[in-house]
Amino acid sequence: MNEPYILNHANLSSVKSNQCKCSVLPWGAIEAHNYHLPYGTDVIETEHIAEESVRRAWAPRQWDQVTADTGAGNPHAATAEKGQKYFNFICQAISEFIVQLSKTDRQAMYR
Repeated sequence: MNEPYILNHANLSSVKSNQCKCSVLPWGAIEAHNYHLPYGTDVIETEHIAEESVRRAWAPRQWDQVTADTGAGNPHAATAEKGQKYFNFICQAISEFIVQLSKTDRQAMYR
């Protein structure tokens, strides 16, 4: 899906090529909605509303004026192994943070 106006669908090249004047950051609560709806209902709704709103407001750029340089290196140098290594590193770092956070005394967090 090529929607450069939706950051979740964009890459660095399209973000750099499409200078925006406004950003919409959807935000919703993660909370229980009884037994019939997922916890992320508010996030799903706000994200969908935000995406549809920017879809209607989007004015496409003149793509023939876009540079070929991404400014982030050569994407052809990427490999599955490098991607897996990065993924493993990030997951490990996040899991270590979660473990550390879970051991923190909640009463002392904001002193």
